[in-house]
Amino acid sequence: MLTLVLTTRNEIIHNNVGSKMRKPMRNIPILLLLIIISSCNSNLKSESNSMSETDIDGMFGILNSKSDESIVFLMDDIHAKILRNDYDSLDVVKIQKYDKLTKDYLKYLSGIEKQYAENKVNPFFTNGKYSEKGTEYLNKTELYEKEILKLADNNQTKNRIRAKAGVYSVIAKNGYEAKHLDYYFDDLPHKGIVTYLKFRQQSILELEKDFLNEILIEPEQNPTANTVYN
Repeated sequence: MLTLVLTTRNEIIHNNVGSKMRKPMRNIPILLLLIIISSCNSNLKSESNSMSETDIDGMFGILNSKSDESIVFLMDDIHAKILRNDYDSLDVVKIQKYDKLTKDYLKYLSGIEKQYAENKVNPFFTNGKYSEKGTEYLNKTELYEKEILKLADNNQTKNRIRAKAGVYSVIAKNGYEAKHLDYYFDDLPHKGIVTYLKFRQQSILELEKDFLNEILIEPEQNPTANTVYN
């Protein structure tokens, strides 16, 4: 069970981000609900448990609907930003590459989500060990993170990418450590894993939106950046 980190989920520490980088995630209530629901779900057979399976399904349904709405909104917003014509040629190349990488990765995540939603078999584990699909997920995610990091211009952006797109081990304040697949996919119920996959797609789109926003505000912060002096 993941309840041992329930009270510390808002202070996740990612091993790779310098020395104990702590940054609350903007959508942390969703993750907290996933852990709470997971804890309740693992005790459904207990007579003292007051949360029914119907209640849990309903809560996951609400979370899924919210994520779906956010994903559509983010895609529309990103599409509108990409169509702007006030980027310089170098930025256009970076934007197109970032968008292509993100679309390919989102297509992969969406495929896993649909496959898992249909057959209810955890694709990442086989007999308690990482499956071929689990290893593939880690490799594809690490490659995606590596490629978009190359396009980031500052450390703040790079840290956000590592925190939201990476698949690093997670450590809570009590010292408990778990690998990414174990932490996010091994202990949640079926509907919880589907919800997390939706949440991850939402997070990836938020990163792309932030990436575009930073490119757009650069000229405003430095109006003489593109000035050519004779």
